[in-house]
Amino acid sequence: MEGAEFHPEAELIRIGGGYGVKIVVEASSSAPLVLLAPKGGPLAFSGSVRGSTTRKFGDTRDGEDELALEPGAPLTFERTWPAAGQPALAEGQQLELQVGLWGLGKDTESRRPLRKFFTVKLRGEAKGRVVIEAPR
Repeated sequence: MEGAEFHPEAELIRIGGGYGVKIVVEASSSAPLVLLAPKGGPLAFSGSVRGSTTRKFGDTRDGEDELALEPGAPLTFERTWPAAGQPALAEGQQLELQVGLWGLGKDTESRRPLRKFFTVKLRGEAKGRVVIEAPR
């Protein structure tokens, strides 16, 4: 995208009596770019938790800070779901986490959101697998 490469990794984590996911993305670029990085960082989350009921959620952006992505200087950024104050994934529930970028572009004026960056799926269980899928 725009001369940038992104390599995401996701890891199951224990949070209290439930489960969450830690996402780490390594970004590199062949041309100077900027990432919109508000308070929570450049990754934007939305999705749903399915169990006996379905709960949908989505982020709200707070801030306009940027990160510079320069050739030869890869960036690594991470984010954990659930955010503080949100319930963890309980045993037997399923998470579908849509991950996007708040904004990517050659400069501030050309920055555009990337809503369908990748999807993370996780089932709440001790030996749960975290799966990263390409956007649909």
